[in-house]
Amino acid sequence: MPDRHDRRVLSRRLSLAIGIPLALLLGVGATLWMQVAQMRELAQWVDHTDRVIARIYEVQRDIAAQEASIRGYLLTGDRVLLEPYEYAQPRAGLIALRALVADNPVQVGRVEDALLRYDVWSRDSLKLIQPGVDIAQFRTVASIASRRAAMEKTRRDRADLALP
Repeated sequence: MPDRHDRRVLSRRLSLAIGIPLALLLGVGATLWMQVAQMRELAQWVDHTDRVIARIYEVQRDIAAQEASIRGYLLTGDRVLLEPYEYAQPRAGLIALRALVADNPVQVGRVEDALLRYDVWSRDSLKLIQPGVDIAQFRTVASIASRRAAMEKTRRDRADLALP
Protein backbone atom coordinates (compact mmCIF):
# COMPACT_ATOMS: atom_id res chain seq x y z
CA MET A 1 0.00 0.00 0.00
CA PRO A 2 2.71 2.53 0.65
CA ASP A 3 3.73 1.90 -2.92
CA ARG A 4 0.35 3.17 -4.20
CA HIS A 5 0.41 6.15 -1.92
CA ASP A 6 3.91 7.04 -3.08
CA ARG A 7 2.82 6.73 -6.69
CA ARG A 8 -0.14 9.05 -6.11
CA VAL A 9 2.04 11.63 -4.38
CA LEU A 10 4.63 11.33 -7.13
CA SER A 11 1.94 11.57 -9.82
CA ARG A 12 0.45 14.67 -8.18
CA ARG A 13 3.86 16.31 -7.82
CA LEU A 14 4.72 15.54 -11.44
CA SER A 15 1.36 16.92 -12.57
CA LEU A 16 1.97 20.10 -10.62
CA ALA A 17 5.57 20.32 -11.85
CA ILE A 18 4.36 20.11 -15.45
CA GLY A 19 0.96 21.84 -15.12
CA ILE A 20 2.00 25.02 -13.34
CA PRO A 21 4.79 25.96 -15.77
CA LEU A 22 2.56 24.99 -18.69
CA ALA A 23 -0.26 27.21 -17.38
CA LEU A 24 2.20 30.07 -16.84
CA LEU A 25 3.59 29.55 -20.33
CA LEU A 26 0.09 29.67 -21.84
CA GLY A 27 -0.72 32.83 -19.83
CA VAL A 28 2.49 34.55 -20.90
CA GLY A 29 1.93 33.44 -24.50
CA ALA A 30 -1.62 34.82 -24.53
CA THR A 31 -0.43 38.12 -23.04
CA LEU A 32 2.37 38.34 -25.60
CA TRP A 33 -0.05 37.56 -28.44
CA MET A 34 -2.39 40.35 -27.29
CA GLN A 35 0.50 42.81 -27.02
CA VAL A 36 1.78 41.92 -30.49
CA ALA A 37 -1.73 42.34 -31.92
CA GLN A 38 -2.04 45.73 -30.22
CA MET A 39 1.40 46.80 -31.45
CA ARG A 40 0.47 45.76 -35.00
CA GLU A 41 -2.68 47.86 -34.83
CA LEU A 42 -0.76 50.83 -33.44
CA ALA A 43 1.90 50.44 -36.14
CA GLN A 44 -0.83 50.54 -38.79
CA TRP A 45 -2.13 53.78 -37.31
CA VAL A 46 1.39 55.23 -37.30
CA ASP A 47 1.78 54.25 -40.97
CA HIS A 48 -1.59 55.81 -41.75
CA THR A 49 -0.60 59.02 -39.96
CA ASP A 50 2.70 59.09 -41.86
CA ARG A 51 0.83 58.76 -45.17
CA VAL A 52 -1.52 61.60 -44.19
CA ILE A 53 1.37 63.87 -43.17
CA ALA A 54 3.29 63.04 -46.35
CA ARG A 55 0.24 63.91 -48.46
CA ILE A 56 -0.18 67.21 -46.58
CA TYR A 57 3.46 68.07 -47.32
CA GLU A 58 2.97 67.18 -51.00
CA VAL A 59 -0.07 69.47 -51.20
CA GLN A 60 1.85 72.26 -49.47
CA ARG A 61 4.77 71.81 -51.86
CA ASP A 62 2.50 71.91 -54.91
CA ILE A 63 0.65 75.02 -53.75
CA ALA A 64 3.93 76.76 -52.92
CA ALA A 65 5.20 75.90 -56.42
CA GLN A 66 2.07 77.38 -57.95
CA GLU A 67 2.35 80.53 -55.85
CA ALA A 68 6.00 80.99 -56.76
CA SER A 69 5.26 80.43 -60.43
CA ILE A 70 2.57 83.08 -60.46
CA ARG A 71 4.76 85.55 -58.59
CA GLY A 72 7.60 84.97 -61.03
CA TYR A 73 5.28 85.40 -63.98
CA LEU A 74 3.82 88.62 -62.57
CA LEU A 75 7.30 90.01 -61.98
CA THR A 76 8.77 89.08 -65.35
CA GLY A 77 5.88 88.37 -67.70
CA ASP A 78 7.77 85.25 -68.82
CA ARG A 79 5.29 82.37 -69.36
CA VAL A 80 8.09 79.80 -68.97
CA LEU A 81 7.92 80.47 -65.23
CA LEU A 82 4.38 79.04 -65.22
CA GLU A 83 5.55 75.48 -65.94
CA PRO A 84 5.67 74.49 -62.24
CA TYR A 85 2.15 75.93 -61.87
CA GLU A 86 0.88 73.70 -64.64
CA TYR A 87 2.60 70.54 -63.38
CA ALA A 88 1.64 70.88 -59.72
CA GLN A 89 -1.49 68.95 -58.74
CA PRO A 90 -2.57 70.20 -55.30
CA ARG A 91 -6.26 69.58 -55.98
CA ALA A 92 -5.58 65.90 -56.74
CA GLY A 93 -3.47 65.76 -53.57
CA LEU A 94 -6.31 67.21 -51.51
CA ILE A 95 -8.76 64.69 -52.99
CA ALA A 96 -6.36 61.85 -52.14
CA LEU A 97 -5.96 63.32 -48.65
CA ARG A 98 -9.74 63.38 -48.21
CA ALA A 99 -9.80 59.65 -49.00
CA LEU A 100 -7.03 59.02 -46.46
CA VAL A 101 -8.88 60.78 -43.66
CA ALA A 102 -12.34 59.45 -44.56
CA ASP A 103 -12.50 57.71 -41.16
CA ASN A 104 -12.35 61.08 -39.35
CA PRO A 105 -15.27 63.45 -40.06
CA VAL A 106 -13.49 66.44 -38.50
CA GLN A 107 -10.50 65.97 -40.78
CA VAL A 108 -12.75 65.41 -43.80
CA GLY A 109 -14.37 68.77 -43.04
CA ARG A 110 -10.96 70.43 -42.84
CA VAL A 111 -9.93 68.93 -46.18
CA GLU A 112 -13.22 70.08 -47.73
CA ASP A 113 -12.58 73.62 -46.45
CA ALA A 114 -9.04 73.52 -47.87
CA LEU A 115 -10.39 72.28 -51.21
CA LEU A 116 -12.95 75.07 -51.39
CA ARG A 117 -10.41 77.75 -50.55
CA TYR A 118 -7.88 76.31 -53.00
CA ASP A 119 -10.53 76.24 -55.74
CA VAL A 120 -11.32 79.92 -55.14
CA TRP A 121 -7.63 80.82 -55.24
CA SER A 122 -7.07 78.66 -58.31
CA ARG A 123 -9.97 80.23 -60.24
CA ASP A 124 -8.64 83.69 -59.44
CA SER A 125 -5.15 82.67 -60.48
CA LEU A 126 -6.31 81.18 -63.75
CA LYS A 127 -7.66 84.59 -64.76
CA LEU A 128 -4.25 86.17 -64.64
CA ILE A 129 -2.33 83.46 -66.49
CA GLN A 130 -4.64 83.25 -69.50
CA PRO A 131 -2.75 84.00 -72.72
CA GLY A 132 -3.30 87.55 -73.93
CA VAL A 133 -4.35 88.92 -70.53
CA ASP A 134 -2.75 92.21 -69.52
CA ILE A 135 -1.00 91.28 -66.28
CA ALA A 136 -0.58 94.92 -65.26
CA GLN A 137 -4.05 94.85 -63.73
CA PHE A 138 -2.95 91.99 -61.47
CA ARG A 139 0.12 93.88 -60.27
CA THR A 140 -1.92 96.45 -58.36
CA VAL A 141 -1.75 96.59 -54.59
CA ALA A 142 -5.43 95.68 -54.28
CA SER A 143 -5.10 92.65 -56.56
CA ILE A 144 -1.99 91.40 -54.77
CA ALA A 145 -3.64 91.92 -51.36
CA SER A 146 -6.74 90.03 -52.46
CA ARG A 147 -4.77 87.04 -53.71
CA ARG A 148 -2.58 87.12 -50.63
CA ALA A 149 -5.60 87.08 -48.29
CA ALA A 150 -7.08 84.12 -50.17
CA MET A 151 -3.80 82.24 -49.95
CA GLU A 152 -3.44 83.02 -46.23
CA LYS A 153 -6.80 81.34 -45.63
CA THR A 154 -5.63 78.35 -47.65
CA ARG A 155 -2.41 78.22 -45.60
CA ARG A 156 -4.37 78.22 -42.34
CA ASP A 157 -6.50 75.37 -43.67
CA ARG A 158 -3.39 73.40 -44.57
CA ALA A 159 -1.95 74.01 -41.09
CA ASP A 160 -5.22 72.82 -39.54
CA LEU A 161 -4.98 69.58 -41.52
CA ALA A 162 -1.99 68.53 -39.45
CA LEU A 163 -3.97 68.88 -36.22
CA PRO A 164 -5.46 65.73 -34.65
